[in-house]
Amino acid sequence: LPDVIVLKQIADLFGVTLDYLVQAEHRQETRPTKLRQLHNHGFILGMCIMLVWLLAVAVFAAINLAAPNGAPAAWLAFVAAVPVSMIVWLIFNSIWFNPRRGFLIVSLLMWTLLGAVYVTCLAFGSSPWLLFLIGVPGQIIIAFASKLRYKNRTVVPTDDTPDSESEE
Repeated sequence: LPDVIVLKQIADLFGVTLDYLVQAEHRQETRPTKLRQLHNHGFILGMCIMLVWLLAVAVFAAINLAAPNGAPAAWLAFVAAVPVSMIVWLIFNSIWFNPRRGFLIVSLLMWTLLGAVYVTCLAFGSSPWLLFLIGVPGQIIIAFASKLRYKNRTVVPTDDTPDSESEE
């Protein structure tokens, strides 16, 4: 008979509970496993980002259909979709995925937003390349923010800690 620790490691390896591992008969499990849940969350994230790009295509088509000779800057709908995609990714990452990855996504959001503003200005005849200088201190702030450590807010009572009944 394997040790309990070995059984726990085997259960973790196969993504099942210890009860499931030692049962003789298994019923169909209705609760999604962590891996399946992570896969579903990634799939939902991908669908939402594709929805942003579908909206960009719709805006592009609507502008071209509304303008009699076609709009020369209608392609800017696709440029705007890039930072909006980063925002969607950031929101879903903060809900379902690794919050430490949020700093990378915020960094990508900042640079894609600056790039989108730059490309938009280029389309209308100006070249504000100095706009990217905003990204330098912004990136430094994001790097410093990623190094912040937060206290664990859970309080674990110890033997030295008096409980509420003895304080009365």
